[in-house]
Amino acid sequence: MTGFGGKSFVQVKGMFFDRKGLNSAMDRAKLRFLARAGAYVMTVARRSIRTSEEPSRPGEPPHGHNKQLGRNIYFGLDKSDETCVVGPIRLQTQGARTVRGTVPRVLEAGGQIWVQEVYQFGRWRSVSGRRNGNRFNGLPTRLRKVTIEARPFMGPALAACRRKLPSLMKGTFRKG
Repeated sequence: MTGFGGKSFVQVKGMFFDRKGLNSAMDRAKLRFLARAGAYVMTVARRSIRTSEEPSRPGEPPHGHNKQLGRNIYFGLDKSDETCVVGPIRLQTQGARTVRGTVPRVLEAGGQIWVQEVYQFGRWRSVSGRRNGNRFNGLPTRLRKVTIEARPFMGPALAACRRKLPSLMKGTFRKG
């Protein structure tokens, strides 16, 4: 067939698409979308954690006594796998240790945690090693296992964002 001036199929195929350019443009657009989606899920998760001295009800996002949990939610892109991971970083807790997993994981799914307590003024008080670590030398201390009911915040954040994700793709495939 000589419809293309006697050129082979491979030569004709090369005339239509800039494969390398198209693939790199698609990769950039995919990473741009993943970054937008990750940032959106991160923001929704951070905003779901309210500051309050009272604990949240089981099944609702946890209340933060300070803004530490909300500030430590980040997202990251893995260019080799073309994936985005959103979630809290591992928190350095001094007075509490999880039986299995990390503190954010125990909040998300429920579980057990060890709480350090000291006997002071006729009762057992929970202590944070960061604030009260050196004041209790000589006082009796104990570790008490506490069961925490699930207070999910990452799963509901992703579920709330699912409807918006297609609109985040708008403008990612642009010319140039």
